[in-house]
Amino acid sequence: MPLQLFHELELWLRQWSLELWLRRRSGVTRFCIVIALTLLVAWLDLATPPYINITGYYLLPIFLAVWFCRPAQATAVVVICDVINVYTNHLAFPGNVVGAHEALSDISVLVVFVTFAALFYLLKSTVDRLRDESRTDLLTGLNNRRSFLEVLEMENLRMRRFGQALTLVAIDIDNFKSINDTQGHQRGDALLVALGDCLKRTMRDVDCVARLGGDEFSIVLPRTSLEEAEHVLGRLQRALRTVVKSFSEQVSASIGAVVVSDKLQLSVSELLEKADAVMYSVKNKAKDDLVISSLA
Repeated sequence: MPLQLFHELELWLRQWSLELWLRRRSGVTRFCIVIALTLLVAWLDLATPPYINITGYYLLPIFLAVWFCRPAQATAVVVICDVINVYTNHLAFPGNVVGAHEALSDISVLVVFVTFAALFYLLKSTVDRLRDESRTDLLTGLNNRRSFLEVLEMENLRMRRFGQALTLVAIDIDNFKSINDTQGHQRGDALLVALGDCLKRTMRDVDCVARLGGDEFSIVLPRTSLEEAEHVLGRLQRALRTVVKSFSEQVSASIGAVVVSDKLQLSVSELLEKADAVMYSVKNKAKDDLVISSLA
């Protein structure tokens, strides 16, 4: 019980975190928020006495711009922060300050701002790369199980809210082991890569294609009725058949799909079980076939 409460609290904190809130906003909205924060810091800089140095506060809008805005927008924020800070600093300089000293002060602030932005840009790039790697199957470049389940959960919730049908597809490669046994594991990996390319090329941009592990693949087709699923998956079956037969005549693909309406209110695990059941019914009969079941 305590672990469950802790998990729910963690999910709640993530839901209301600043990062998630900002990522849900549009790019223009995020940029406007950063500019507003920059102007707030500038007002604070002008309103405070000269002996109070708040240069460090400009790092906050710079950080938000680098993390949540496009590079061009982040560059603009760095320039704006530097110009405003230089202007307020010059207002505090005594009249007898040498011009070279003023320039040195201006350059020092610019170096700090640019270095700070560059370091956080490198950090953001590393975080984005690690996030992508954690959600991608390294062999095929498709979504992995983790990212696929997240998408399926989201689409399942969207289906319940808007009442649009959802199609879930389970694909298993028949006799895949024969490729590894007769032609080697490298040839088996080449087949998986070819299948991944075929799936990405054949499916629509709105569909989520994933390799769940081994020779098992799955697809989520949002807002897809039975008639639409028959058309899309029929085309997919022909494409997959061409790919697998180019490797071996013994290999084929068993495809099972379920079209679900919002009336059923099924969980993600139940959806996966339904699609797997249809796919295994194909494997237990003739294999190399496509069966679509409508769950009203």
